[in-house]
Amino acid sequence: MGMTKLHRKIRLERDAYSESNNPCSITICTQNRRRIFNDKSFATYCIELIKELSIKRSFRLFAYCFMPDHIHLLLQGNGTYSIIDLIREFKSKSTIQSREFGLSGKIYQTSFYDHFLRKDEDIEKHTRYILENPVRKGIVKSMAEYSFSGSEVFDFKR
Repeated sequence: MGMTKLHRKIRLERDAYSESNNPCSITICTQNRRRIFNDKSFATYCIELIKELSIKRSFRLFAYCFMPDHIHLLLQGNGTYSIIDLIREFKSKSTIQSREFGLSGKIYQTSFYDHFLRKDEDIEKHTRYILENPVRKGIVKSMAEYSFSGSEVFDFKR
């Protein structure tokens, strides 16, 4: 008898992505780890887009950090619009606009990584961890030096 290989489900139930009391940490990787956010104008466009979509869809944007080949976000929804839909909208709009910046082909991996913060996880601590990513990677010496990260909730970079 052969054993059936079980595939691990990578997503929670869809309702989990709409619950307003659960901040969610998201990592979006570029296709083939292309360093598309080295293009400062495209990175700036994408930062403005995620801020605009967060406001439009009533999300709290605790942290964003655009690294050369991936994005970190810490978001909290309002209970009416799904995080999945917000990420899909961001990826779609930024992919369409990427052509204006000279990029071609698929720019993001199909899926994304997510982690819902548990009640005992500190949002400020997690936000700071995301914002310090460029420091840990040796890109800058302090998070205040990195132009492609920030928070719409906390003011850590001063």
